[in-house]
Amino acid sequence: MPPEIASVQGIPDGASRGKKARERPLLAPWGRKLRHLNGIALRNISEKPPVRPRGKSNDDASIAGSWRSSTQILTIQEEAALTHSKSSSDLRATAVAALLNAADTAKGRRRRSTLKIDDPLSIQRLFEEAPSARLPDTFFTLHHASAGEGPIYISEIITQSTNPTFKPFYLLDCGPAISWLDSITVRIWVNTTEDEKFKLLLDLDVALAALQFIGTQMDTFRQPLPQNCVIFSLTDGVYTLLTDIPIHVKSSEAPKHGPKMHEEMKDTSSYESLMKLRTLEECIWDAELTRVKLSKNIEIILDREKESIHSARKVGQAKDDLQTVHGYLKTEKQQLESAIKKRDRLRESLETRRLEVAKASEHRKSTEKHLVDARVKLAECKETLKSTVEGISGQQRRIITELQKIYAIEPIPDKPLAFTIRGLHLPNTEFEDQNDDTVAAALGYTAHLVYLLSFYLKVYLRYPVQPMGSNSFIRDPISIIQGSRTFPLYPKGQVAYRFEYAVFLLNKDIEMLMGSQSLVIVDLRNTLPNLKYLLYVITCSGKTPIPDREWPSAPFRLSKPKTPKEQHKESGGRFTADIARKQPVSVSTSPLSTIGDFTYPRLHRERSIIGLQG
Repeated sequence: MPPEIASVQGIPDGASRGKKARERPLLAPWGRKLRHLNGIALRNISEKPPVRPRGKSNDDASIAGSWRSSTQILTIQEEAALTHSKSSSDLRATAVAALLNAADTAKGRRRRSTLKIDDPLSIQRLFEEAPSARLPDTFFTLHHASAGEGPIYISEIITQSTNPTFKPFYLLDCGPAISWLDSITVRIWVNTTEDEKFKLLLDLDVALAALQFIGTQMDTFRQPLPQNCVIFSLTDGVYTLLTDIPIHVKSSEAPKHGPKMHEEMKDTSSYESLMKLRTLEECIWDAELTRVKLSKNIEIILDREKESIHSARKVGQAKDDLQTVHGYLKTEKQQLESAIKKRDRLRESLETRRLEVAKASEHRKSTEKHLVDARVKLAECKETLKSTVEGISGQQRRIITELQKIYAIEPIPDKPLAFTIRGLHLPNTEFEDQNDDTVAAALGYTAHLVYLLSFYLKVYLRYPVQPMGSNSFIRDPISIIQGSRTFPLYPKGQVAYRFEYAVFLLNKDIEMLMGSQSLVIVDLRNTLPNLKYLLYVITCSGKTPIPDREWPSAPFRLSKPKTPKEQHKESGGRFTADIARKQPVSVSTSPLSTIGDFTYPRLHRERSIIGLQG
């Protein structure tokens, strides 16, 4: 048993812990019952009877300071039997060591604290006795004649201990017939061998009224305990049987206390109070007996109706199982319905997908057929596009060639970077000492040529040009400036910086035209040289020859000019006045008329012709 439980029960392990005041029991000797018993412990267990020297008490021989003769010392040394200890924790080794130390002191030698085992015989005897000195395994049983031959209580087995302390127990569960008894038989069983055969060590009939009170704990008890001492733990303290102390109280009658002469008489409870207490005690006893009888009757009824109770329990369990099964069945039905609905939805979705797949397959087949035809058409369109692009490029080259003939830009001999346009000299940047009318006319031709080039080359000019012959001008819609955004291309009667800025904008338009043909301009100020370089590159860059002019089809086609011979054949060789009046139409054969009739924008057709004639 652990020390904590032993301390709760108040049962010591044999060691004293200090002095305390003397305590008294709370229970009267005649009031001690088995219901008050809650623990048992044993001290100094031994199978051999105690050895008592003659003429001495149990503890005289174990006193270290007592006188001994040499014969007694030799006798003690040769004894092999064990003797009881002074307390529950002392062993024979302490007493023997004390005797040997006393003998050594008597002979004049220094006291030794160990046993004298120097001789080989003592060592051999010690090793021979070691296996037989096995500590015992112990348990106890409680008996009473009213309960029959069987035990009332059987304790647990405590192994390898001479001072066992058993677990607490309570006899209230045995009923009032047992718990209200005031005597008990305790049997101690021990086993010192390796076998599991226990033998009876003590058979002790105990009257609880005859127990001697030791204290609430064993710490206050200073006397040595005898061999095979049984300690009883009651609700108010610890008790034991000390055989050396006479017992003056019988179990059947209460002690008689006579009044002493030197003490004063004190009043106790009245007779009526005691009778009431006795009546209440009997009522409690009757209630306990009634409870026991009722419990026994209930057990009998339960044993008799065991099958029916078991059947009813099975029926209830079956009902519960049936309800559980019904619940599971309902849940499964709901899950099945949801699964069926989900299956129907999936089937509808699958059918819809199949229809869509069939439609997509038909569309794919028709698309494949159309793709084959589209590939053929694509190849034809590519060829048409290629021929169209080549035709457009050729027509651009043809038109620009005609423009180059109309606005002929020729160099001036012996003057580098000096050119004339239609015979009019246009300086690059220096306009001083020049004729204003000549410069205005040359800039009018240049502006008109730039305007036509931007139209046929499909280049949007950042600075729009409005060619009006000698009164042409140019606009700047993007710069942040104040005042008018129209700048004149003629110097006469204008501010010099506005005229120079107009020439700069014209050169920027020429730069844009050159950039559309991937040409790099060297000097922005060279107006006619840059324009001449652009016309030369466009007319000479084609790989195919320049195509002939194509006449448009009816109803937009104009009558092709006829030669005088053709007119003579149709008229029968007669020249009429109408033919003479139509003769000026031959002017249309010139490049100027051709450009005017077919390539000029309609809004500026007449104005452009007027500018050219000017």
